[in-house]
Amino acid sequence: MKSIGGNNVTTPVGLLEEGKVWLEIWRNIPKEVRYLCPATYCLLTALELHMKAYLVLKNNTYADIKNLKKIGHSFKHIYQEIVASGKNKLTNEINTQIKKYELEDIALDKLKYPEDGRMWSLSRGFEKGEHTLDIIFQDINKEITTNFAKWLNTTYPKRIEISATIQMGYKGNPKKVNLKSLSNTCSECLPANIFIFENYSYPWRNDQVPFRVCKRCKKHFNPNGMRPSL
Repeated sequence: MKSIGGNNVTTPVGLLEEGKVWLEIWRNIPKEVRYLCPATYCLLTALELHMKAYLVLKNNTYADIKNLKKIGHSFKHIYQEIVASGKNKLTNEINTQIKKYELEDIALDKLKYPEDGRMWSLSRGFEKGEHTLDIIFQDINKEITTNFAKWLNTTYPKRIEISATIQMGYKGNPKKVNLKSLSNTCSECLPANIFIFENYSYPWRNDQVPFRVCKRCKKHFNPNGMRPSL
């Protein structure tokens, strides 16, 4: 396996989607004793990525991967950087949860590669495969979904290139097609017999736009290139 392409930027949605993958792994690992430690590692990785996604949303200087990497994997450090951009109900809940599970002095790299002879004890529900972190996951997802468009336009001013191809059988008036409205609509919600073509140009290079939220079904979708109606 080798790394191909990529760039030195990230977005709240990109980190959020990665966090959801780790969370799904946690949910699918059997909660038997022999699996609890690796399962918990997946859960805490999901927490780290959700917190970093929220940090990038609050402070877009961390969209630069080099800046984000400097924070490391310490929950305490990530939290401190989040509250540096302002406290609110969500930051208070994050603080409550990391204190509850005694995560302030835990860094995931140490959990993954413990020192010789060190053991980790699971408690407060972790030992049963249970947790109370879902409120953080849900609220961060809501914050990012609600504010991502504004964040993206502020962080990466873009040129929008949108066009459409209409096939026979399209029931609407081709002259009244609203390209801007359709650009925020996923394939599943597009009117039948229409294709949308979309490309964004960002400052660092011509590249793919991150996932977007469909205005109709509220799901994330990939807006790049050709988008056929389904």
